[in-house]
Amino acid sequence: MKKPRSYKLGLMTRRSLNGWLFILPFVIGLIFFVLSPLYTALVLSFNVQTFNSVTNITDIEPHGFQAYIDAIKEGNFITNLIASASDLAIMVPSVLIFSFLMANVLNSKFVGRTVARAILFMPVITSAGVAASMLAGGGGVDESQIASMGSQAMNLAGNIEESIGGSFGTFVGAAFDKLTAIINGAGVPTLIFLAGLQTISPSIFESSKVEGATAWENFWKITFPMISPMILVNAVYAMIDVLCGMSNPMLSYLYSYMNEGGADQVNLMAMSWMYFLLVTIVVAVVAGIISKLVYYEN
Repeated sequence: MKKPRSYKLGLMTRRSLNGWLFILPFVIGLIFFVLSPLYTALVLSFNVQTFNSVTNITDIEPHGFQAYIDAIKEGNFITNLIASASDLAIMVPSVLIFSFLMANVLNSKFVGRTVARAILFMPVITSAGVAASMLAGGGGVDESQIASMGSQAMNLAGNIEESIGGSFGTFVGAAFDKLTAIINGAGVPTLIFLAGLQTISPSIFESSKVEGATAWENFWKITFPMISPMILVNAVYAMIDVLCGMSNPMLSYLYSYMNEGGADQVNLMAMSWMYFLLVTIVVAVVAGIISKLVYYEN
């Protein structure tokens, strides 16, 4: 008598199922609370709604792609879109490099390591309250002092750019100008990198040391390949954080446009949907490129 065939899931399949189970609440929330407003905004971007006071009925007049054409022709939309792309090109590499370096430092053994981890992650917790206080105009925030500090930071960034020179100097100067935002955005990626570094077995480094490998070879042959999945996660996180953060030029423009008196809601929906599609495409392309270089241990 034949024994019934047993089907066992592979390690990667089990990990994938556990991952989907972990994000299931987010997927459910996305379907019920995000996709419906997105669809409504898409419909509004193609139609003009006018309220008929006589019949108390909202008339819908098809508008086609005219709102999208008007948004592209408008100079402010393109200008803020370029500014958002510039922030993305500066912030994402800077956040990844800074958070990876900090994770390596925090992964080493030294006195006060726990306190150092708490200090590094503290801006992520406290910045929300500070930002809310600044937006509300309270909390004793001295706007002139903030402007003075910003001017000094810009001057220092310019000096760094001139001293280094070239395109790399331009990048370093621009990154230094956004140093506060980089430190604030590096809290979560640092924790993710730190968790990834702690999963690498010390026996691997001990074996490579016996074979005569240098620290530089250990980094490129062991640490970097095994931490590559975390690079993908942090790259996606950093891109979304930059492109969808409150300091993003495009979102700031959309919020100001929305609050303007007599703002055209059709154009607003069209610009929002174009930006949403562009963000989706950029994140998908970059994630697809990085995923080709990711090393997964079976």
